[in-house]
Amino acid sequence: MTTPTFPDPSTDFPLMRPLVNVREDHARITPGEAFRAHVDVRNAGTIVETYDLIALGPAAPWVEIEPSSLSLFPGEEGTALVTMRPPLSPSVVAGEYVVGIQAMSQVRRENASSDELLASVAPFYRFITSIGRNSFSIRTKAKLLVQVTNEGNSTVTYQIDAVDPEGYLTVKPEEPTVTLAPGESRWSGVLVKAAPRIIGTSFDTRAFTATITPIRNADTNMPIVDPDVSDAQGSVVHKPFIRVRLGFFGKFILIIGLLALIAVFLFSRFLAGTPASTAGAPPVPASFTAATSSSGQVVLTWEQSPGASNYTVYAVDASETPGSASSPATAAGGSATPVVLKASASASPSTNAELDLTDRPSPICAGCTEVATVDAGTTRYLIDAPSPGEACYRIAAKVDAIQSLYSPQSCTYVPDPNGVDVNGDGTSDGVDTNGDGTPDAPLAETGAGAGASEPTPPAPCPPSDTEVKAISTTSLAILWATATAPPRGMTAPPLTPESSASTRAGVKPSVDTVTSNVCDPAEPITGWTIQRKIFTGWSDVAVEPKAADTAAEVVDLSPATKYCFRMRATSAQGESVYTKTFCGKTSAPAASPDPTITPGASAAPSGSPSAGATPDPTQSVVEPAGSAAP
Repeated sequence: MTTPTFPDPSTDFPLMRPLVNVREDHARITPGEAFRAHVDVRNAGTIVETYDLIALGPAAPWVEIEPSSLSLFPGEEGTALVTMRPPLSPSVVAGEYVVGIQAMSQVRRENASSDELLASVAPFYRFITSIGRNSFSIRTKAKLLVQVTNEGNSTVTYQIDAVDPEGYLTVKPEEPTVTLAPGESRWSGVLVKAAPRIIGTSFDTRAFTATITPIRNADTNMPIVDPDVSDAQGSVVHKPFIRVRLGFFGKFILIIGLLALIAVFLFSRFLAGTPASTAGAPPVPASFTAATSSSGQVVLTWEQSPGASNYTVYAVDASETPGSASSPATAAGGSATPVVLKASASASPSTNAELDLTDRPSPICAGCTEVATVDAGTTRYLIDAPSPGEACYRIAAKVDAIQSLYSPQSCTYVPDPNGVDVNGDGTSDGVDTNGDGTPDAPLAETGAGAGASEPTPPAPCPPSDTEVKAISTTSLAILWATATAPPRGMTAPPLTPESSASTRAGVKPSVDTVTSNVCDPAEPITGWTIQRKIFTGWSDVAVEPKAADTAAEVVDLSPATKYCFRMRATSAQGESVYTKTFCGKTSAPAASPDPTITPGASAAPSGSPSAGATPDPTQSVVEPAGSAAP
């Protein structure tokens, strides 16, 4: 009997690698669920081989192959089932993974081949919250710490909201939003404030809620639909600075004392003759002046009051002003007005009954009658057809319902176009232009001619089509156009001036036309003024546009910040009213590259065939700013 001999396969037979083919090219897998693929292996050699089936790549820990090995005759083909089951864990981030399946001979380890498929792991969102301390005592403020842990497989932006359902506490998160990578945890503060209690008899317990909501997938920049929210409950015990335990008699004495203090305060204010409160009032408009134009109009001018929302113009009755004399009465039917000589304006040294507050800002305006209310930004007002004689005015600035002190009184003399009769013969002897009772100008110069004089030209119209556009993170562009028509609420001046008789007698002016609501779009513009809103007031910007400009750049601003502006036009006739407030926001700074390692490398070992070139798994892909997410 002869002993059979077997050839050495490593020397006598050529190396024929197995043929490996994965039927599925792509798999989309939800974490926690399984996806099954099929791999076919063919023995291309001339001897019987047993091949071990091995999963390759970063997805190998969650890939199972059944059976794990195949024994095949030459030319025979076998099939194995590949099960991919990514866990619900932040360790497997959402993204694309290349899964390699390798068939390796148990006899000759170099006899191996592999094939790949692309597995896309879908994102899932899960997070937990915890609170460091949910109950504490405060007198004015405290800080609550809330921990947010991202247990999902994607980088997520969370929004933190805090509210007191009763409205007793002011609750505000330090960070309105936090962005956490998979597995990352962060503590965020929530500030709790309460109105201080100086004196109290008990402790008040107040509750509030901090709500954490996932709002956006930071990896894909896509919003999260129907997210799960988590609430962190907290409570505070509000303590007074002084705790007093009073009985019925003590409470009665305390109430009587408080009422007595209030009565003393009100009585002292009444004696001082000041308003109950001037807190928050704007400054008194400076340089208030009244002058009479050649057309017989009264022109009121003043400087702007910072923070004012509007101005109120008052006419002062000369008969109510301390130390003033009577003014000429309005003539009837066009006849000359009898001369009324002025009395002495000096008060008797012994007269102390009334305090003269006409030459300084004061809280009292004796004999004042409201004439008109004009918008903020206006520095000129015209009064048409005022009554002849001495006309006195005052002005006050307002912020909502809070009014400043009354400005010092400013007076001007309005000539009577009908003239004055000095000798009593019923015929006008001339026009008194300075109010001394003596005619110093012929009637022909200021009589009928006064009515035909051109009125004071109106101010220009404010710019139109104002808007703000972001240029960079620190600059904004302000765009506008020269007005071609009056804005809403204003009218153009009439082609033919019309005069109307006064309806108010004495020194009280008659306002037949609100000339502050008239602007001339044809008025040549000499410049523009731009103001920026700062808190409750306005400040001029450093930019000074020229008359032909329609754009300006405002620099040295903060990134991602909203700014509000207003504009007005300037001409030789004065300044227009300000436009309505228009706002814009600077650009946000570009986001920094995400250092998270992105899976997606080829799982095939060096030298083995692969389906195609794949990126290196150790490198992150940085997309240019503004590119669309897949």
